[in-house]
Amino acid sequence: MKKTTLFACAILIATLAMGSDEKYYQKMGETLSEFSSCSTVEDFQNLANKFRVIANVEKEEWLPLYYEAHCYVLISFMGDLSAQQKDAYLDKASGLIESMTELAPNEAEVQVMTAFDYTGNLVVNPPQRAMSTTPLIHAAITKALAIEPTNPRAIF
Repeated sequence: MKKTTLFACAILIATLAMGSDEKYYQKMGETLSEFSSCSTVEDFQNLANKFRVIANVEKEEWLPLYYEAHCYVLISFMGDLSAQQKDAYLDKASGLIESMTELAPNEAEVQVMTAFDYTGNLVVNPPQRAMSTTPLIHAAITKALAIEPTNPRAIF
């Protein structure tokens, strides 16, 4: 009887764990599909908020943080914003990247997003930021390639 109860509990726990993963992947897929329809700051902000909700539920997953940071970096490339506004979005991205680095320190994509964030910072004011930011971009890409030499985003 004990073995039967333990076996039933194990199956229940496995089913609940798989259901949780299935919901996570479904929600991530739905949210990722919205990237193609984003064209304004508001669109990307709304999408970032959706990734924030997922990240708040799935605290051990780094991908929602990655895509939330990605939204903020993309916003920083939009021409309608002031330098201060762009910096504010990039600061949000930097905070998310720090959290990602804690969750997945040996993930090449985290380093690629770090380089993308630094590139956003550079683009805000190239004459003033090039000397300090360019080595950081290079270091992040070098680290990403050391982790995963064939990573297409790091190579590009």
